[in-house]
Amino acid sequence: LPSKKDFETLLSEVGEITLIGKKLKSAEGWNNGKNGDDSVGFSLFPTGARDYVLLEGERFLNFGSAAFIWSSSENKNSIWDNNPTKVFAFAIRSNDKVSLELLEKRWAFPVRCIKN
Repeated sequence: LPSKKDFETLLSEVGEITLIGKKLKSAEGWNNGKNGDDSVGFSLFPTGARDYVLLEGERFLNFGSAAFIWSSSENKNSIWDNNPTKVFAFAIRSNDKVSLELLEKRWAFPVRCIKN
Protein backbone atom coordinates (compact mmCIF):
# COMPACT_ATOMS: atom_id res chain seq x y z
CA LEU A 1 0.00 0.00 0.00
CA PRO A 2 1.21 3.51 -0.64
CA SER A 3 2.23 5.58 2.35
CA LYS A 4 1.12 9.13 3.07
CA LYS A 5 4.48 10.25 1.66
CA ASP A 6 3.83 8.28 -1.56
CA PHE A 7 0.55 10.17 -2.04
CA GLU A 8 2.28 13.48 -1.32
CA THR A 9 4.86 12.60 -3.99
CA LEU A 10 2.09 11.72 -6.46
CA LEU A 11 0.43 15.08 -5.89
CA SER A 12 3.66 17.01 -6.37
CA GLU A 13 4.51 15.07 -9.55
CA VAL A 14 1.08 15.53 -11.19
CA GLY A 15 1.40 19.29 -11.17
CA GLU A 16 -0.78 22.30 -10.51
CA ILE A 17 -2.98 21.81 -7.45
CA THR A 18 -6.12 23.11 -9.17
CA LEU A 19 -5.81 20.47 -11.93
CA ILE A 20 -4.74 17.41 -9.91
CA GLY A 21 -8.24 16.07 -9.24
CA LYS A 22 -9.28 16.25 -12.87
CA LYS A 23 -6.04 14.58 -14.00
CA LEU A 24 -6.38 11.66 -11.55
CA LYS A 25 -10.12 10.99 -11.89
CA SER A 26 -11.44 8.37 -14.31
CA ALA A 27 -12.95 9.62 -17.57
CA GLU A 28 -16.32 8.06 -16.70
CA GLY A 29 -18.49 7.08 -13.75
CA TRP A 30 -18.65 10.39 -11.88
CA ASN A 31 -22.11 11.84 -11.22
CA ASN A 32 -23.42 14.90 -13.07
CA GLY A 33 -20.71 14.92 -15.74
CA LYS A 34 -17.94 15.56 -13.20
CA ASN A 35 -15.62 13.06 -14.90
CA GLY A 36 -11.90 13.62 -14.99
CA ASP A 37 -9.70 13.53 -18.05
CA ASP A 38 -7.46 10.76 -16.65
CA SER A 39 -4.52 12.43 -18.37
CA VAL A 40 -1.96 10.67 -16.15
CA GLY A 41 -3.55 7.20 -16.34
CA PHE A 42 -4.45 6.94 -12.64
CA SER A 43 -8.15 6.26 -13.44
CA LEU A 44 -9.58 6.86 -9.98
CA PHE A 45 -13.18 5.64 -10.09
CA PRO A 46 -15.80 7.17 -7.72
CA THR A 47 -16.28 4.17 -5.47
CA GLY A 48 -17.59 6.07 -2.46
CA ALA A 49 -17.27 4.30 0.89
CA ARG A 50 -18.86 1.85 3.25
CA ASP A 51 -19.34 2.86 6.84
CA TYR A 52 -20.41 0.80 9.81
CA VAL A 53 -22.42 2.61 12.44
CA LEU A 54 -23.34 0.83 15.64
CA LEU A 55 -27.12 0.31 15.84
CA GLU A 56 -27.55 1.33 12.20
CA GLY A 57 -25.31 -1.26 10.57
CA GLU A 58 -23.68 -0.85 7.18
CA ARG A 59 -24.34 2.07 4.92
CA PHE A 60 -22.85 3.04 1.58
CA LEU A 61 -22.09 6.68 0.84
CA ASN A 62 -20.81 8.92 -1.96
CA PHE A 63 -20.84 6.35 -4.79
CA GLY A 64 -20.37 8.37 -7.96
CA SER A 65 -19.27 11.52 -6.16
CA ALA A 66 -16.10 10.66 -4.21
CA ALA A 67 -13.14 8.32 -4.26
CA PHE A 68 -10.97 7.27 -1.35
CA ILE A 69 -7.86 5.08 -1.15
CA TRP A 70 -6.28 3.85 2.07
CA SER A 71 -2.64 4.55 2.77
CA SER A 72 -0.39 2.44 4.97
CA SER A 73 0.29 5.41 7.29
CA GLU A 74 -1.36 5.27 10.69
CA ASN A 75 -1.68 8.32 12.88
CA LYS A 76 1.25 7.93 15.26
CA ASN A 77 2.86 11.36 15.27
CA SER A 78 0.08 13.78 16.11
CA ILE A 79 0.20 15.31 19.56
CA TRP A 80 -3.37 16.51 19.07
CA ASP A 81 -5.05 13.30 18.00
CA ASN A 82 -2.83 10.32 18.72
CA ASN A 83 -5.46 7.73 17.86
CA PRO A 84 -4.14 4.42 16.44
CA THR A 85 -7.58 3.68 15.01
CA LYS A 86 -7.06 6.37 12.37
CA VAL A 87 -5.24 6.04 9.06
CA PHE A 88 -4.49 8.53 6.31
CA ALA A 89 -6.59 8.17 3.17
CA PHE A 90 -6.25 9.89 -0.19
CA ALA A 91 -9.54 11.47 -1.30
CA ILE A 92 -10.93 13.09 -4.44
CA ARG A 93 -14.39 14.60 -4.56
CA SER A 94 -16.60 15.41 -7.56
CA ASN A 95 -15.55 19.09 -7.36
CA ASP A 96 -11.96 17.90 -8.06
CA LYS A 97 -10.83 18.68 -4.50
CA VAL A 98 -7.94 16.43 -3.51
CA SER A 99 -6.89 15.82 0.08
CA LEU A 100 -5.11 13.50 2.49
CA GLU A 101 -7.50 12.89 5.36
CA LEU A 102 -7.09 11.19 8.70
CA LEU A 103 -10.03 8.78 8.95
CA GLU A 104 -11.17 6.02 11.26
CA LYS A 105 -10.49 2.42 10.28
CA ARG A 106 -14.19 1.55 10.44
CA TRP A 107 -14.57 2.98 6.93
CA ALA A 108 -14.19 0.58 4.01
CA PHE A 109 -12.23 2.09 1.13
CA PRO A 110 -10.44 0.44 -1.77
CA VAL A 111 -6.69 0.06 -1.81
CA ARG A 112 -4.13 0.56 -4.55
CA CYS A 113 -0.90 -1.36 -4.62
CA ILE A 114 2.28 0.32 -5.73
CA LYS A 115 5.34 -1.09 -7.40
CA ASN A 116 8.68 -0.22 -5.81
